[in-house]
Amino acid sequence: MVNARQEGRLTEPAEGIVSFVVTNYNGSRNLKRCLPYVLEAAAASGVCDDVLVVDDCSSDDSLELLRERFPQVRVLALDTRSSFLGACNAGFRAAKNPLVALLSNDMAPEPDFVTKLLKHLKNPDVFAVQATLVSPEGRVESERNIGRFLFGNFKMLNTAKANRGLTRMLLPQDRDSSYSLYSGACGLFDRAKFLELGGLDAIYLPFYWEDADLCFRAWRRGWKTLSEPGCFVYHFHEELGTIRNNFDKGFVRTVERRNRFLFLWSNIDNPAHLFEHLLYLLVNLIFSLFVGRFSFYRSFGQALMRLPQVLRKRRERGNDCWSDDQIFATVLGQRRRGAGAEKPVVIARAA
Repeated sequence: MVNARQEGRLTEPAEGIVSFVVTNYNGSRNLKRCLPYVLEAAAASGVCDDVLVVDDCSSDDSLELLRERFPQVRVLALDTRSSFLGACNAGFRAAKNPLVALLSNDMAPEPDFVTKLLKHLKNPDVFAVQATLVSPEGRVESERNIGRFLFGNFKMLNTAKANRGLTRMLLPQDRDSSYSLYSGACGLFDRAKFLELGGLDAIYLPFYWEDADLCFRAWRRGWKTLSEPGCFVYHFHEELGTIRNNFDKGFVRTVERRNRFLFLWSNIDNPAHLFEHLLYLLVNLIFSLFVGRFSFYRSFGQALMRLPQVLRKRRERGNDCWSDDQIFATVLGQRRRGAGAEKPVVIARAA
């Protein structure tokens, strides 16, 4: 039987509710492999009449490929390089429908992607719901993310790694919560709420921690970000990842640490937490000097250069319903009665 993946058809739904937004930078190879799966999921949903690829000034043949092989897809070609962050914001502004399914160009959703996420957005308090990322071999990469403030720093713990190393020690195994710290591009969003928040913050350019910051700002409004463990998206990150294939590893590490600082300085209010973070910085600045880890100084110095933007961001914050203490308590969840934690789902199949 010929399906939408094979022909690339996008059927006209009875009602347009969801727009797919796919971000792309020099991802011709990614689009060839993954975009047919996006079109299949859009057609299978019955509520998607809009698939938009936002091209971030690609220098490969991405635009030519889209024009020749995927004429049913809308293309927004940006005039200036904007990174994933800028491409997302442009895509949400250009989307036609009230809900946006956001994907990177190296992600292939299963056909029921929209159907399984859409049920959560019927609740007006929900801002976003994310799917479970799996490798092409079926290994769970990312499930529900839990944010914890520990030892003066912010840790993002993933339930897919509940039995591994430090995460096994730090992940609260005795608690239940449906909240998730949205990370990466594989979810369904309320477009109006995204735009009301101002989208992803350009302070985090070019990448990393902008999604966690978006969650925190949504939580301060009292909105929920959830995860759907039964919804799967195959991720060709190792083979096709944009950051991995276009940026030096040292640069990526520096940016990730810098943006972690910016996230903390933008969102943590509790005086005890701020004092702990100050101690963390002092200890690491001294330690890094002795061991010659000058990358820590680069990250810290770059974050200090953006401190005026952080302070302005804090002054302009408004409409807050929750404090950071309330956020941590809610996201961690209530203590579970009875036996141990659920184990993450493992999918023994390939895309």
